[in-house]
Amino acid sequence: MEVDLPQGWEEAARRIAEERPRRVLVLGETDTGKSTFIRFLLKTLLGSGVRCSLVDADIGQKDLGPPATVTLGEFQFLYELRLGKVGAMYFVGSTSPRRHLLPLLVGTSLLLERARGEVAVVNTTGFVRNAGFALKGFKIELLKPELVIALQRGRELEPLLRSYAHVPCLRLQVSARAKPKSFEERRALRREAFRRYFSPAREKRLSMEEVRFQRVSVAGEGDAEAGARLRRNLLVGLADERGEVLGLGIVKSLDGRALSVLTPVREEVAVVQPGSLLLRESGEELGFVRW
Repeated sequence: MEVDLPQGWEEAARRIAEERPRRVLVLGETDTGKSTFIRFLLKTLLGSGVRCSLVDADIGQKDLGPPATVTLGEFQFLYELRLGKVGAMYFVGSTSPRRHLLPLLVGTSLLLERARGEVAVVNTTGFVRNAGFALKGFKIELLKPELVIALQRGRELEPLLRSYAHVPCLRLQVSARAKPKSFEERRALRREAFRRYFSPAREKRLSMEEVRFQRVSVAGEGDAEAGARLRRNLLVGLADERGEVLGLGIVKSLDGRALSVLTPVREEVAVVQPGSLLLRESGEELGFVRW
């Protein structure tokens, strides 16, 4: 038993381990302890012999893999949870869901379809108000969870939960460990996550004639247009021939014939997916571009 568990957490985890709902969607505003609850839940499931999957769709405050991505982890034993190995990745292109609702929904759905665990747990962003209300509603409709976990300090999720009252829901208290973080604190956490991810990166040259570009039109527009779109420090997704994301890269230069990216990816790259975030290899965010 963990120290200072909020009332209801143990009962919720025990119920999920016994009933084994195929898809569990965890909702809550920023800094309500979604990650803390999910870690406790996964440990409980694994301790009960339940093979489980984690789809981490919190693109700004990641527990599994680098920011700006949706990631999938498969776990059968506790040591695998500690290792936190990414089994699959989908590139969203930003650390914020705003203006990226569609790729966030697509990536979460695709990876959840690939999840092999008896119980698949989906972590989400803290974006739940205004446009976030619509995002979470569409996510419930698309993912069709068998259980929703709602972590709320007051009644901030009740309008959403009432709208989807047909979906079973467990309302849980927020952990005392869940302390609100400032914008700068969250930004610093992302910076460190990006820094770790790119620490083993090397420069990789990709032939503009041999790679394909997805999501935005680049090839065939001419060097000036391509250079304007693939500007220095742009975060990109790098994928194989089938479009399966291998990892991330940062644009370093473009000379018209080749695109140079800094990346830890060693495999052959066939597809480049431009994002909207500008990033230094140190993890410092420099702003966004609009396509």
